[in-house]
Amino acid sequence: MPVVVVKARLAWEDRFRAPTWDELRGASNKQLAALLEHARERLLRLAGAREQLAWHGIPWRWSLAVRVPADPDRPIAFLVPQPNHPRLAVPLSNEVLASIVTARLAKPTREAIVHAPLVGGVRWPSWELANRTQFAELLSLIELRLRVGVRDPVPA
Repeated sequence: MPVVVVKARLAWEDRFRAPTWDELRGASNKQLAALLEHARERLLRLAGAREQLAWHGIPWRWSLAVRVPADPDRPIAFLVPQPNHPRLAVPLSNEVLASIVTARLAKPTREAIVHAPLVGGVRWPSWELANRTQFAELLSLIELRLRVGVRDPVPA
């Protein structure tokens, strides 16, 4: 009789078992785990920000959705703890983009926004996180989005 080997799924991939943040962060190497924790802490420092760890389907799987009281219906960011390839996604509606001076953003940030998929009037740029400097640039985009005060429309 052949031996069947069952490979254990990573916590990030297992839809049927809710992981803890520590499990998700721990699946990355030390440097990226520290970057993920730094990103999470900084996102939660935004005015009234709260997080929700939830299954967001493929490709984001288990990720953190960050919401603020100014726009409680839509997350302002998604922190995706993909093992050794963490990502940050920042949904931006056309109304928000019209209010933001994108020329002040770094070229890679602008390019990701321009080429991001457009779904229902919302652009979905995402970036693979590499270091704190890059994250600081992306955090400034989120802060700028909050300052313009335009609420994203909630789909019917």
